[in-house]
Amino acid sequence: MKTTKNQNPKDAHVYLIGSGIASLASAVYLEIDAGVPGENIHILEKDQIAGGACDGAGDKEEGFVVRGGRMHEMHYECYWELLSHIPSLEDPNVSVRDESYEFNKRFVSNGQARLLKDGKKLDVSSYGLSLKQQADFLKLTYVSEKSLGNKRIEDWFDQSFFDTNFWYIWTSMFAFQKWSSLAEMRRYMKRFIHLVDGLYKLGGVMRTKYNQYDSVVRPMRRYLEEKGVKFEMGKEVVDIDFNLSADKKTATVLHLKDKNEIVLGKNDFVFFTNGSITESTDNGAWDRAPKLKGIEESGSWKLWKKIAAKDKAFGNPSPFCDNIDLQKWYSFTATMKDTTDLDYTANSY
Repeated sequence: MKTTKNQNPKDAHVYLIGSGIASLASAVYLEIDAGVPGENIHILEKDQIAGGACDGAGDKEEGFVVRGGRMHEMHYECYWELLSHIPSLEDPNVSVRDESYEFNKRFVSNGQARLLKDGKKLDVSSYGLSLKQQADFLKLTYVSEKSLGNKRIEDWFDQSFFDTNFWYIWTSMFAFQKWSSLAEMRRYMKRFIHLVDGLYKLGGVMRTKYNQYDSVVRPMRRYLEEKGVKFEMGKEVVDIDFNLSADKKTATVLHLKDKNEIVLGKNDFVFFTNGSITESTDNGAWDRAPKLKGIEESGSWKLWKKIAAKDKAFGNPSPFCDNIDLQKWYSFTATMKDTTDLDYTANSY
């Protein structure tokens, strides 16, 4: 990849590995701001559906699955600016940003039953943290990340912390376990500290009108395809060759799983978002258990490992993907055929 400024953007060809929100955003701004023609932008996706962690699949008979989502907030300036360029699927005269703003004026997050126990609502207006645990939080906020090393969350807090309302809210919202990285929890704390007062009722969190696949990913893909951007589905990049020197690292060849290669010229660029929390997922059902997959079935983790082995500047994926038993996580979706469950739920609060 070149690091010098491109003086000829109309002659550039850009290859984006994966079709998650990062690649989609990159494609939008490459066309709008950098002046790269849409037809010169290639999104290489190993699956048959776009969106990465925000993809969506299913039907009304078998149920729908959306593997991930993002907690939107009003101060996401860059994100909402991005979506201001994208027409809504329903009304091309309204942007996804304005559609979302209007929706959130009418529907404000205010969770009435954040935690349940034995079928009854828990009072979570108090997080149940002791003075010592509150002090541990403050200390964690101010220590350096480097000093935490490979510590787990359970190495920092006492055992009673994991029985508090705060922990139950935290772990169910962000998928942390007590053996998860303490450094990662520190990052989340600093990122979401301003929401703590309303965390028990999801205060401050904005929603898109529909799920994020239908409200964000599908409109972005349609917008990009109309600009000529090429979505090359079923194209998995399994390795990247580099010309490595002391002052720069230049990608020279993309190797695809189908044995094809993309040879990169001096005016070609590659963007790769490494790692994925939803990589190698599998879906189960009442009569079928999901299969636990590992590195060998993954795309992004295996690719990151390959390029990291070529130069330490590409980072170290191992702490994030080498211990599947501790790093795996579960979620479930209820598929409803009628309103019975919602009727009972609504009438119980």
